Amino acid sequence: MEERNTDYANLTTRFLAHFLNLIPILLLSGTMFIMDTQGMYILSSYSNTAKGIATLIIFWPYLIYIMFAEAGKHQATWGMRRLHIYVVDGETGKKIGYLAAFFRFIINALLLKFYVGIIGYIYAGFFSKEKATFHDVVTDTRVVRGRL
Repeated sequence: MEERNTDYANLTTRFLAHFLNLIPILLLSGTMFIMDTQGMYILSSYSNTAKGIATLIIFWPYLIYIMFAEAGKHQATWGMRRLHIYVVDGETGKKIGYLAAFFRFIINALLLKFYVGIIGYIYAGFFSKEKATFHDVVTDTRVVRGRL
């Protein structure tokens, strides 16, 4: 019987993987979201239509990418693969499904939007033996180190 990987990924590695995933998004959206001290002002000056188009262009493709990457063959995004971490089912240690990957992304996005997700990351970093954030706990997933 195959032994379950319990070498959980630390938050530094997870943040770095997330940053690596965002590099192409930031490059693609750089003209829309000018990264300077007035970035939020520039973003808020767009009309609701422009914001809606930005959501279609950036958010939904990113969601689909994350969902298929985490539930796919490698169980990881491009950034996660570079750092040798991947997502598993919290109970079985096996590959997660597309629905779990979808909800994992949506819950994380919503929690971070309202800054509650930061508390989840603090909890994972200091109090969770499995390094599980809120979106990991709710979807019963874990991020582990190693190679498939």
